[in-house]
Amino acid sequence: MSIDTNQVSVVGAGLNAKDVSEAPIFTITNLSTTKPVPKEYGKNVQLEFSLSNVVTDSKNNLAVPVQITIPVPNGINPQKFHILHYKTQGGMDVIEPYVFKEKNTWFARFTVNSFSPFVFAELADQTDVTLKGDVNLDGEVNMDDVVALLNHVVKAEIITDSNALAAGEVTNDTELNMDDVVKLLNYVVKAIDSLD
Repeated sequence: MSIDTNQVSVVGAGLNAKDVSEAPIFTITNLSTTKPVPKEYGKNVQLEFSLSNVVTDSKNNLAVPVQITIPVPNGINPQKFHILHYKTQGGMDVIEPYVFKEKNTWFARFTVNSFSPFVFAELADQTDVTLKGDVNLDGEVNMDDVVALLNHVVKAEIITDSNALAAGEVTNDTELNMDDVVKLLNYVVKAIDSLD
C-alpha cells in the first residue's frame, strides 16, 4: 500500500515561511522506525511529512495551520479511513479527514499545525475491536460508559456511532434500554464479574 505523492497538495505553507523569498519545502519520506498502531486499526501506511524553511514555536507548531489533501492509500477503505498523527513532543491525535471522490480517485483533506510521523489507517471491523461495555470507545469500561449509556437511553444525548451502540448492548437482547444500563453499572461497581 502506498500513496501517490504527486497528488498530494499543501495549502497555507507559505504563510509560515521564514523568508518570503524562499518558499517552504514539503517532503514525504518513509518512517525509519515503525509506529505502534492501536488495535482498532488494521491496514496502514506510515509516512513522515516535513516542512522546511518555516517558522515554528518551541513545540514545533506552525503559526498558521496548513491544509493537506492526499489520495487515500491504495487498499484502504475510504469510509473507514483515519489519520493517526504522532506528535514530535509526544502523544497522538486521531484525525477523521474530509473524504471525497474526484474522478476515480478518493482523497482525504485535513488540517494540521505541525508535521511529524503520520499513519494512514483503516478502522477495523467493529466485531474485531469493540470492547463490550466501552460505550465511549476509550478502551476502558468504567462509570463514564454507564453515564453515556444512561444518557442515550433517556434520550439526553443520543449515541450515533455503531461501535458505541454495539458496546452498550450488554444484555444481548438487541435493544438498548435500562436493563443494559443496570447490568453495565453492576459490572463497573463489581457487583457482577462479567458482561457475558
